[in-house]
Amino acid sequence: MKTTARRIARCFPVFFTSKRKRTRRIVALFFTLLFLGIYFVLAQFEQTGLIGLKMSNTRTFASENSFSWDSVLDALEHTEEGDFLRYDKGKTKGKQTHDKLKVIVLLHSHNDPGYKYTYDQYYFNKTKHVLSLAVEKLMKYQDMTFIWTDTCFLDRIWKELSDEMKANLKYLVKTGRFEISLGAWVSADECVTHYYSYIDQLIEGYSWIRQHFDVFPNVSFNMDQFGTSSSIHYIRRKVGIRHSVYNHIHKGTKVFFRKNRLLEFNLKQSLINNMDSFVHVEPFDDLGFKGSCGPSAKICSKLALTKTTLSFDKSLPRNATSMDFAEQLVSQIRLKSEMYLHNVLFLPVGDDLVYITSQEWDNQYKNLKKLMQYINDKSKWKIDIQFGTLSQYFRELEKVASKSVKQFPTVSGDLFPYTRGPKYWSGYFTTRQFVKRLGRELQESVRATEMLIAFTIPNTIERIQPISNKV
Repeated sequence: MKTTARRIARCFPVFFTSKRKRTRRIVALFFTLLFLGIYFVLAQFEQTGLIGLKMSNTRTFASENSFSWDSVLDALEHTEEGDFLRYDKGKTKGKQTHDKLKVIVLLHSHNDPGYKYTYDQYYFNKTKHVLSLAVEKLMKYQDMTFIWTDTCFLDRIWKELSDEMKANLKYLVKTGRFEISLGAWVSADECVTHYYSYIDQLIEGYSWIRQHFDVFPNVSFNMDQFGTSSSIHYIRRKVGIRHSVYNHIHKGTKVFFRKNRLLEFNLKQSLINNMDSFVHVEPFDDLGFKGSCGPSAKICSKLALTKTTLSFDKSLPRNATSMDFAEQLVSQIRLKSEMYLHNVLFLPVGDDLVYITSQEWDNQYKNLKKLMQYINDKSKWKIDIQFGTLSQYFRELEKVASKSVKQFPTVSGDLFPYTRGPKYWSGYFTTRQFVKRLGRELQESVRATEMLIAFTIPNTIERIQPISNKV
């Protein structure tokens, strides 16, 4: 018994010593186990990417790490009001001063094929005027650019254009100044849409564009889709889309991304290598003027220059307002540029259903030209701002990236759900079930019909040819 007791005492000496020593050893053992537990937990978190997301050295994280979308969501924190980190609490870490900025301005007008009104109501009241004037004004102003997304509206107006207008539109598309985004029949939802429906409307849009313009779009401008998925980007890469712009993503994630300069990244396919696509995220929530140039919606909303006249003649005191606006705009552009890793900046100038009248187009162009000229002439501001296309922006970005040691991060996963403030826009997973079911049933019928035609036509041709040879 004594031998056994001695062996046990050797194994657990902390329990067989004096009271004071025993207490010290118990405390030491407790902290040892505690630190070991923390070590293993941190090691596990590091594997999942959470530690990398919270690193203070954001430049290292941005240039060297890959992470998943889910790990970003796990790392987010809510405020007491239930909202996500606000801009004033999520300013970009560290000071990053770019040399001369290159700012590319691109006009756009967001037109839904169906929302509060029907497709025909939107077309006749709004979209028809936007498109016809776009062709007219781009031919008049030789450096202005414009981007369009929904092919269904192009098909509609094409039937009404004169031969001269058709030739002008073809010329503008060929030269890239009238840029077609994605080329799909509509800007489809990217969350609950079945993959076949998405592919079907891509085929419809691409066939029309190839037939009428003989081009293939290579960029995607997605200002109003509520998130995106890696599956959709796989389909897009298959049809030649390598670069995409998004605005509506999870608000907390967007705040985290702009704080850590992660607003541009490679979206990685989880199952297929070498099929990554490059994603640019606009840092602020509004798809229009308010969210275009920087964090101040009040200043950026003044970029809607359709009902005003800017003047920078120093001899007139009233023109001080224009000069003040230019200076405010430059400060906003600088703040926006600090959220990216480079000195090339994209500035979308547009909104829902804008540029409907000829006066809107003229005022917007003339005022922007004065504004850009004034900013470019101010050498101390170190900004080169001009009209350009989305494709041009990504080309400039590739040039800068090829000369820089910084590399864009790689993100995997689906960019869902979308939030606006503290509200999650995830109800579309479960609402309007009967409408969604009807859509799937119609999709099945369309697919069956297409397959029947595909099998029938070749057989019919084979039967007709012998008859025609005999005749």
